[in-house]
Amino acid sequence: MFKKDGSSHKDGIANEMNMQEQLSIHSDVLFGDSNVTINHLGGTKNKADLVATYPSGELEKISVKRKKGLTNGSFDYINTSKLDLFNNMFNDSIDVYNSGRKLGFRDENLIEKLSETITNELNNIDSNSLIEFLTKFVVEANSDMTMVITDTQSNVIYKYSFTETPLVTMMENNYKPYIVKNNSMSKKILFTNGEETIDLGLRLRFHLNNGYGAWLGVNGKKTSNLVVKIQQDKIKKLVDSVENKKVVSY
Repeated sequence: MFKKDGSSHKDGIANEMNMQEQLSIHSDVLFGDSNVTINHLGGTKNKADLVATYPSGELEKISVKRKKGLTNGSFDYINTSKLDLFNNMFNDSIDVYNSGRKLGFRDENLIEKLSETITNELNNIDSNSLIEFLTKFVVEANSDMTMVITDTQSNVIYKYSFTETPLVTMMENNYKPYIVKNNSMSKKILFTNGEETIDLGLRLRFHLNNGYGAWLGVNGKKTSNLVVKIQQDKIKKLVDSVENKKVVSY
């Protein structure tokens, strides 16, 4: 279950600080240079968690993902409540959301209406819109990012460039992404070239980050916002598929 007491954020910062130390210790293997310095960035304004500085002055931005076993869970490429970024894609859902915000009582019909509206808007996203969405918010946003996945179960660090991932390869080779339609607010994204269909473990979610009660103003929580996420499931498959990666035990 997702923790809403702030502990996930605190754990994330602790993981980043621990990785700062571990990447420094193993910089000769992971960066090919024992003189690389690793500094913590963090904060909501920085997509990168850490930055590596080479003796030449070259910088390498690093996104840290912590997993207790690569077969467990997922991680986010994007997690935002800034819905104006999406070119009116979710206007109907925003209208329903605004009609119930801080209503003061629980309205099951309104809850059902929001769920259905979100589901329909996700199901109606076409391939061209999804290409634009993935290109802007995932591929371009991470084009200069180094990914570091730490498996705390086996104490292994995996480091690779985002540009080496199958997602980038699919987009470069004109595979078209499409939504697998269903009756939920979470949609699997598949890729096809017309002959084969590939599942990279990507998922699009559009939902309330603190539940219906906080949205309607009936459970004491400050607020509940609509958020859009692109999630990476099947992390082991992703890591295994990246050929040019560095691996070190810690």
